[in-house]
Amino acid sequence: MTRSIIILAFSIFSVSLRAQDASTPEGQKAIDHRLRFYEGTAIKNFSAKTTDLTIEGQKFSSVSPALFNGVVYIGTDSGCIYTVTPAEIKRLCKLESGAAIEGAVAVTNDNVYAGFTNKLFAAFSRSDGKMLWKYETKGPVITTPLVHDRMVYFTTSNGFVYALDAESGSFKWRFNVLSKASSPVFDHDVLFVGNDRQRLYAINTKRGIEAGNELWHFDGAGGQPVINESDVYATAFRGAIYSIDRTSGREVWHFNGDLSPGTTDLALANYTLVYGNGRRIIAMDSRAGEGFKWQKELPRTIDVAPIIAGDAVYAACSDGKMYVLDLASGNELSHFDLGFTPQSSLAYGKNGIIYPNSNKILFISGE
Repeated sequence: MTRSIIILAFSIFSVSLRAQDASTPEGQKAIDHRLRFYEGTAIKNFSAKTTDLTIEGQKFSSVSPALFNGVVYIGTDSGCIYTVTPAEIKRLCKLESGAAIEGAVAVTNDNVYAGFTNKLFAAFSRSDGKMLWKYETKGPVITTPLVHDRMVYFTTSNGFVYALDAESGSFKWRFNVLSKASSPVFDHDVLFVGNDRQRLYAINTKRGIEAGNELWHFDGAGGQPVINESDVYATAFRGAIYSIDRTSGREVWHFNGDLSPGTTDLALANYTLVYGNGRRIIAMDSRAGEGFKWQKELPRTIDVAPIIAGDAVYAACSDGKMYVLDLASGNELSHFDLGFTPQSSLAYGKNGIIYPNSNKILFISGE
């Protein structure tokens, strides 16, 4: 293991952000940053002070890490799960078969849950890394699980949604969404899952005979959904954005506009939808698909989803820089040279950005 450090205040991980706390229902909706919104004071200017930690012979998964009580939890391509702070990095556990973890893990007060590419899903003790149980699925698990009310939900790349007892790993139900599925999003006893065939599903999770049954599906949009009080939002391959009533499954609005194919996953905060589209970061009013609130063109394409903290948007651009934009206007507030081409989504700690890249985790502090 090697480590290089430039001075950084350790308060970066004094996380008091409800959206990142996996022990609360609110946190479970956003464990993989699905709302991509974090409460707290936005950092609008970043210094050159960074800490980076490296593990030789390991490669981190290409998604955002999970944060719990000020600690980063992240999987690798050899099936290990590591805990990381700016001071140190430790191996918590490893699946014996060594299959890759390609999604983020889910973390609760007691356990860590992870899916693997060899069609296994497993729970580990958060205190000592001991495997508590494992379950064999019908396909690789490459997305992020979600834990709520003693249940764990996850999806597979061949289109199945699973519900297991979070403590024992016993099977509860399975639902087929027909093709590669997104990470699940939960709210009010409903699980929302998009697929890569432009379909969005709402699945009942309320305990009883109806658990695991379809409530509705919507054709024409899929991918990774995000939700607010009344609607669920999804994207279409051609770049269109859809708002769907989350109770009935009926379209509320959709927007084509001047969009190119390849829209990133959505970020949502303060009734503002933010996403990358080609070289642009775009913001729309989530209550009406009437056009752009603003758009900001960057030097190169935006290939990973932006995040929102407070009144700022953070976007990693393929020019190797992270840009900080004002949520209300889109004006650039600052930028930071990452030193590499982004491959995964950013994560937000109370006083800084956490970014995994290959075998390194970078911590970027504010001034």
